[in-house]
Amino acid sequence: MVTLADRIAVMCGFHVCGEVANDHVYDSVGRKVMGLIHADAPT
Repeated sequence: MVTLADRIAVMCGFHVCGEVANDHVYDSVGRKVMGLIHADAPT
């Protein structure tokens, strides 16, 4: 049996830039994770 974490910690530049609840709806979870990564990206 495989189980997945309830929360996903998102790392950006060697620090945690956010946390996303894993509701197992992977389209929305993936968008939230990528949003955190891109929000932390240098401009």
